[in-house]
Amino acid sequence: MPLQSGPTPPPSPWYRHFWVWVVAGLPLVTIAAGVYTLFLAGEHPDALVVDDYYREGLAINRRLEREATARALAIRARLQLDLAQGTLALEPEHGFGRPRPTLVLSFIHPTLRERDREFVLHAESDSGIYHADGVNIGTGLWHIRLRASEADWQLDTTVTLSRRQTLMLSADDNRAPEAAAAD
Repeated sequence: MPLQSGPTPPPSPWYRHFWVWVVAGLPLVTIAAGVYTLFLAGEHPDALVVDDYYREGLAINRRLEREATARALAIRARLQLDLAQGTLALEPEHGFGRPRPTLVLSFIHPTLRERDREFVLHAESDSGIYHADGVNIGTGLWHIRLRASEADWQLDTTVTLSRRQTLMLSADDNRAPEAAAAD
């Protein structure tokens, strides 16, 4: 006696099969992720890459010469920051030689070039202390560069800033500067 089976159901459409979506979905997700990555790379280019390596190398050599000059002069200064008030004062302590009308103080963010700030410090005629107002940098890790406006010497250091702080900048060594935080 032959086995009787009922009518076979019609096959389901292709889009109702699980494996079709797995096989087609993985490449589609990969393509979408690649397009998004290209979009991000175009929106936020890497600002830390230098195009002209030769000129950058020459600038590094000039910077090293200015740092060596600062060490030879044993330049030392006290920097008082009040980020809450937006003010800073720099008091030369040793090695500055003749009084200079201005100094340049740069705050360089380690990763975000658009946060870099440069201030021209003007000396008070009677006290010899240099001042700047409108200091709008944030707390955290910063590279600090102090140089003479004539660019014959420069001090470089890295420090973690707080809202109110006194730093001792020195060319004598490459250690982090002494800091006394008031906040």
